[in-house]
Amino acid sequence: MRDGRFVDLLWRILKAGHIDRGLFRAASEGVPQGGVLSPLLSNIMLHEFDVWLEAKYLNRKARKDRWAWNFGIQQGRPITVRENRQWKPAIAYCRYADDGFVFLGHRIIRKRGSNGRMSVVTTIPREKAKAFVRKLTETLSGNHSVSTVDMIASLNRQLAGWAAFYKFTDFRAYVFRRIDHVVFWKLAHWLGHKYRCRIKPLMRKWFRPPEPGKAKTWLVYGRNKHGEAIGKDLQRLVSSPKAQFRWRNPEVNPYIFRSENRSTVTSRFNDVAMAMGSV
Repeated sequence: MRDGRFVDLLWRILKAGHIDRGLFRAASEGVPQGGVLSPLLSNIMLHEFDVWLEAKYLNRKARKDRWAWNFGIQQGRPITVRENRQWKPAIAYCRYADDGFVFLGHRIIRKRGSNGRMSVVTTIPREKAKAFVRKLTETLSGNHSVSTVDMIASLNRQLAGWAAFYKFTDFRAYVFRRIDHVVFWKLAHWLGHKYRCRIKPLMRKWFRPPEPGKAKTWLVYGRNKHGEAIGKDLQRLVSSPKAQFRWRNPEVNPYIFRSENRSTVTSRFNDVAMAMGSV
């Protein structure tokens, strides 16, 4: 790990401690189970373990097995002819660096910019988009007893959560447009089945801009499950704002709800620990 910012962040989290049932507990070793750094630290440890395992055990054995396999093919041994063995190259598979990898729901890849320089960007994995569309489709499959405003409210919650999760992602407009297109027409068919009506009359009635200057979407009025008369418009992913990530160090301890210095909290923890030990 050569990134000084990450090392500093790791050191801060290791020393931050945590709150357990309202009591601050100082950190002695490691990070809390399920913490935000756990996946990254696991990947770092497993990477080093893979490198060590390959250097100590795998490479020598793999080279020996590959040599014996290919030597048998060269000599034309009966077993190689009987099993129709094929020549094994020195490198069976090589992943291109530009393929990237998926980490915490984001695909991280290298991309060449307009200035010719390579930069790291994040995109939405195709399988994640397909799974999200499948989930929305299941929501709109049946469930015709649900009120229209409640159905749109349920869709909006899922769309808003998905847009917030990928608000820092690059090149998301195409995926958002595709999902908006699917949700729009799936909801149109759901409304048609619910009201036993063709889609065109429904669009003349409910396809309008929610506010002046905004794009058209489904805007319906009705009563929710609590009996309240409200209006709901279907949220569009393409209209969700994109955020720009900026690295910043926290000014205060995020695990402490009061405005206190860490040294004060640590000393209080020692006092509480001594008091608990004497009981």
